[in-house]
Amino acid sequence: MVSKNDREYLKTRYFRLSSEYSLVPYNRIEQKLYAQVARYKINEDEVFGILYHEKDHSFTVIDQDTALLLYTMKEVGKLPHYILNNWDASIVAELKFMLGRGVLELEISHKHKDFISGTEALKLLQNTDNFSISDINKDAIFHAMSMLPTDYMTLSSILYLFNRKPVSASLSKTLSNANSVKQFLGLNAHTAKTKKNSTQWTMLQDTEGWIVFQSKKDFQKPKLISNQTYKLYMSPNSLDIFSKIFFDVATLLYNSKAFQFKIGNDAFGLQRPDKWVAYFYDKASLFEAIGLLEDKMGDISAQEVPFSCHSDVKWLSWGKDPQQYESTSWRWLICSEIAHAILDVPAHELPKILSMQEIETTVWPYIKIRLEREGINAETLEPME
Repeated sequence: MVSKNDREYLKTRYFRLSSEYSLVPYNRIEQKLYAQVARYKINEDEVFGILYHEKDHSFTVIDQDTALLLYTMKEVGKLPHYILNNWDASIVAELKFMLGRGVLELEISHKHKDFISGTEALKLLQNTDNFSISDINKDAIFHAMSMLPTDYMTLSSILYLFNRKPVSASLSKTLSNANSVKQFLGLNAHTAKTKKNSTQWTMLQDTEGWIVFQSKKDFQKPKLISNQTYKLYMSPNSLDIFSKIFFDVATLLYNSKAFQFKIGNDAFGLQRPDKWVAYFYDKASLFEAIGLLEDKMGDISAQEVPFSCHSDVKWLSWGKDPQQYESTSWRWLICSEIAHAILDVPAHELPKILSMQEIETTVWPYIKIRLEREGINAETLEPME
C-alpha cells in the first residue's frame, strides 16, 4: 500500500541530485566504459544512458523517465508534478531506493541547507522498528554478513546456500549420481509403486543437478499466462523421510494440477533444503496441492527453505519464478536483491559489532527497498500481486 503520509511528506520536501553522480547519455559514454555497459544487452531506444558515480567509478543503466527526474533534481526543489500526480507504490520504492543509495538527497533544514541520504533519510520515510521476517531468513542474513564478503556473487551464494546439510564422504559415495539416487528411492525396482509412478509420470532425461518428472496428464497452459510458473518447495528434514514419502507424494502431486516436479540428482542436491520442487501454472492450483498434501500427509519434520514464501505447513513453501528475468529462480532473485541491499549500505553505516539489532536498524531498510522495487513483499517474500 502507498502511504498517504509518505505522499504528503514527500510532496512538500526539497530534494537534490548528489554531486557525486553525473548523467551520461548512451552515445556519450566513454570508450573504456562502453564495453562494460554493452554487457547488459540494452535496447538503445529504451534507455537514456548511465548514472555514473564519480568516486568509485561504478554506473547504473537508467531509462529515460529516471533521467528526466534526475535532471530535474539537479537544482534543489520539490518533486515535479508529474511524479506527484502519478503516485503509486513503484514511485515510492524508487524514491526510497535513490535516497538510500545517496543518488538523491533530502533537505531537512531549508534555512541551513542541510541534506541527508542513506539510512538517516530512510528512517524518516518508513517504519524500520520491526524486522519482521522469519527466523530462518534472519539467521541467513546474519550468517552471510558475518562472513564479511565484499562481492555480490559471493554474498548471494552464501544466502542462497544457507541451511544445506553437510555431505559426508560416505553419503557422497552412496549418492554420487542420478542413477544412485533412483536406486536409493527404488525407482529402478519392479514394484507396484514404481509401476504406478510410471503410469503417472514420465522421467525426463536428467538435467544439470536434477531428475525431472513430467506429468502424463494432458495439461494445457492457460492462454493468459506467459512464462508464469509457481513452484512448491517440499522439504522433509531427512533422506529417510524423503525416501519413505516419495511415491505417496508423487501420486498426490499427480492428482493435483502439478505439471512437473524435480528432485536433486546426487547427495549434494538432496541435502539442500529445496531438494524437491513441483511446478504449477497458477497460484490457485499451487494452494490446492498444499491443501491436499497437508490433508493426506500431515505435518512432517522440515528442513526449512530460506527465502521462500511460507505456508501453514512447515515442510511446504512456495515461490513464483520471475517473468522479467530469464534463468532466474524466485529464491535467487530474493537472495541477489538482499546481497545488493547489504552492499548498498554505506561502509561508515555498517555495524562495527554485528548483531541482529544492528542489522535491523542499518541493513533492513535497504533490504526492504530492494525487494519492494522488484514487486516482492519484504516481510512475507510473496509477490505483490
